[in-house]
Amino acid sequence: MEADKDQYEASGPASLGMQDPEGYSYTAPNPFLGLNSIDPKALNPMIQGNGPEYLQYDTKGRGYTEKTFYNCGTMYLLGIVGGGTYGFFEGLRSSPSNKFKIRLNTVLNKCGRRGSRAGNALGALALMYSLFDALAGTFEIDHYLGGYDVNPLLAATATGLVYKSTHGPKTMALAAVIGGGLVLGVSGAKTLLPRPLNSPSGVMFF
Repeated sequence: MEADKDQYEASGPASLGMQDPEGYSYTAPNPFLGLNSIDPKALNPMIQGNGPEYLQYDTKGRGYTEKTFYNCGTMYLLGIVGGGTYGFFEGLRSSPSNKFKIRLNTVLNKCGRRGSRAGNALGALALMYSLFDALAGTFEIDHYLGGYDVNPLLAATATGLVYKSTHGPKTMALAAVIGGGLVLGVSGAKTLLPRPLNSPSGVMFF
């Protein structure tokens, strides 16, 4: 304790000739001296190793399970809203009568039919895309292609091929090109977004 007191007096404000108007003592021993000699393991037996500990963090953003639920839910909702809107105007145009009940029934039928079809189609596409993206990430295909993040492009191309696999080779190739083009367009638009939305988890599918 005497050594700590002498060390504090030699390096503290008292050594500089400072006066304390409030009556505090600058010559009292510093209670924080010597803390470097305390072993943290003695205070907490759960501490293991000598290096720093870090929380696990996925630098690519969301996990594949979260991406799948997010993509499917978002695309299904967009399909319901978009298809329902199209069905609403289609029902107004194709109503066989101007009576309110008949027009309302026609509009509801068209909204339900168009909305459910569009929602199911987009939800299925999002599910296939998420699965192919997870496979590409699991096998780390981007590492074999120079480190470029080509997983979204490969997943979209494979999604187009599988989705139109029953319509012949030409239709499959066209669907693959459309899928890859959409991802390239989204990637290009992503660079124009503000920084918070340009993060790995800020845009759908990425």
